[in-house]
Amino acid sequence: SSTGEEPYTLIMVLEEFRKRYPNLKYNLLASDVSLRVMQTAYNGIYTVDKIAGINNELKRNYFLRSKIQQELVRIKPQFRRNVTYKRINLINDSFGLHPHGFDVIFCRNVLIYFDKQRQESVIRKFAAHLRPGGLLFLGHSESIMGMDVPFKQIRPTTYQRIG
Repeated sequence: SSTGEEPYTLIMVLEEFRKRYPNLKYNLLASDVSLRVMQTAYNGIYTVDKIAGINNELKRNYFLRSKIQQELVRIKPQFRRNVTYKRINLINDSFGLHPHGFDVIFCRNVLIYFDKQRQESVIRKFAAHLRPGGLLFLGHSESIMGMDVPFKQIRPTTYQRIG
């Protein structure tokens, strides 16, 4: 989750998609090893410059401007409530989650900090938590090439769980 930009971007994309497909239901779990950054994400408060690249309609729909500090915005409460936060250490934890419970996992630009053996271990844990056919999105500097894991690449940085 880092400081929340990624999960809230996903919320905006999903909510915009739901305008066309009102039956869409989703749950979003955001995680990080750092409680400090997860607290920032949970609060959903950012400086105006952080959202400068977002179009005005999306800003109006998803953010509230601070009445006290004009340079701050906050994700609207109904969207903050759509994200659950959990501290997960990808190296040590089994994640404490139900196996095969996810349709999609985004893990972008995290594996680059691990050696190849730990990367493969983490990817195997992701496989255990994805439903068959589920998708795994990695960062552009990350790959599963040469790993013995149950995924096939379907696009650059996008892998589908097989089996």
